Amino acid sequence: MLTSLIAAGLDLNALEGVTTPTITDRTPGGIISIFVGQYLFPIAGFLTLGIAIYGGFEYMLSYGDPKKVASGQQRITYGIIGFVVIFASWWLVRIAGGVLDIQAIQDIFGEI
Repeated sequence: MLTSLIAAGLDLNALEGVTTPTITDRTPGGIISIFVGQYLFPIAGFLTLGIAIYGGFEYMLSYGDPKKVASGQQRITYGIIGFVVIFASWWLVRIAGGVLDIQAIQDIFGEI
C-alpha cells in the first residue's frame, strides 16, 4: 500500500509535522475535537444507516399499504436530513470561526 502511494507521486514528507488531537490533549478544544471526529460522526453515520435500513424494511414489508409506504419513506428521509443537519452545523461553525477569526472556535474545530 505504501509503495503504491509513493509510486502514485504522493509526497509523504509533506505530512511531516501534521498532528491530530490525542487523548493527552486535555484542553476543551481538544476534547471536543476528539469527541466530534472520533465518536459523533461515526455514531451519526451508523444511526443514519440503521434508520435507512429500518425504513427500507418498513417500505418493503408494507404490502402496498399507503400508510406504511409513506412511513417508510418518511423514516428514510428524516434519517438523511438528520445526518445532513449534524454535518452542516459542524461545517457552519467552522466557517463562521474562520471568517470571523474567532480563535476559541478555531481551537476547538480546527482552522479552515
